[in-house]
Amino acid sequence: MKNAHSERKKYFYLYTIVFLAVALVIFSWSFLSGRTLIYEGDGWKQHYRALVYYGSYLRSIIKELLFHHRLVIPFWDFAIG
Repeated sequence: MKNAHSERKKYFYLYTIVFLAVALVIFSWSFLSGRTLIYEGDGWKQHYRALVYYGSYLRSIIKELLFHHRLVIPFWDFAIG
């Protein structure tokens, strides 16, 4: 049992290192050129704000589930657009 646990741990660390290396290679061009991953037009004004709102929405669901042990999904707010 302990050997299987150490094997899983080894694969987890290996996967994490490979993922970070691949992400570094893929996104290094934008970091080195001084660009961000958010484009000026719709990226900032619409999509970024929607993702921030959606993150808050999901955190409220998870918080309710973890602290009060209830699955409460709030109504969607159509005012984000």
